[in-house]
Amino acid sequence: DKQWSGTGIWTNKGGLTVLLLALSALEHSEVLSGTKIGILLTTDDSLQGKLSKKLIHQKSLHAKHVIGLQGAELQGGIITSRSGSAIYSISLHLRETDNEENVARVVIALNKLVAAWTSLTDLERGIFVSPGEMNLSTNITNPYASAKLQLNVKFNRNSDLIEIDKRIRKLVPKTLKNLCSIQFDGGEQRPAMEYNYTIDAFRNRINATAALLDIPMRREHRPDSADIAFADANVFRIDGLGPIGSKHGNKPEFIWRYSIDERAALLAMLIHTSQTDN
Repeated sequence: DKQWSGTGIWTNKGGLTVLLLALSALEHSEVLSGTKIGILLTTDDSLQGKLSKKLIHQKSLHAKHVIGLQGAELQGGIITSRSGSAIYSISLHLRETDNEENVARVVIALNKLVAAWTSLTDLERGIFVSPGEMNLSTNITNPYASAKLQLNVKFNRNSDLIEIDKRIRKLVPKTLKNLCSIQFDGGEQRPAMEYNYTIDAFRNRINATAALLDIPMRREHRPDSADIAFADANVFRIDGLGPIGSKHGNKPEFIWRYSIDERAALLAMLIHTSQTDN
């Protein structure tokens, strides 16, 4: 088969295969013994790096290059920037339950608030604000109103989240504050991996090595977050050196088999040549 498919094969597992092949090639070339390299495997990606973020940052402080092995897009390339993510959990409960009109006021105010939050989306700046799961329970016979909702935010610049966070909280109207007890939790889950022009020298080396191997290479922004964003921002960070493939909607992830060998060769050469920086 030209393709392999399966859960996480493009996002994570294919990159592990690339890594093992690259290390095997370096070992057989008898150059691995003099190579300074650290390998960090984290298993909390679906938890937004909640458990590993401090470890990733600490380890990155002792590195000159941090290479991520998530899969590359079908056009090939490397990821030089990634969006950050924030999640907010909001719950509210009607305080006074002796007036059915208050129930209607809460519902109207909440709907307007969700619309106002969503309008914070700014496509040009790469800011996306979208409500996630929302549960609303009301009763007008025995006046009652309770709601729980999740608000998801993506951003390309970490400074943007500071502004968006303030606006999200400020948009809560006095109507809701007066009628309901409100609990507001959450915030940044993973920072954005912002493009830094200082990585151009390392990116040029990758492009030159890829050209020798006839591997197409282009700069890519990935609109989802990843644990590599926890690495220190002053370190050269590159992601997407895993195999070429795709993940769209509910379809299974897949990778092109040929790209495993290509990417393994590229990674092995980068590890070897990076020792000249020491």
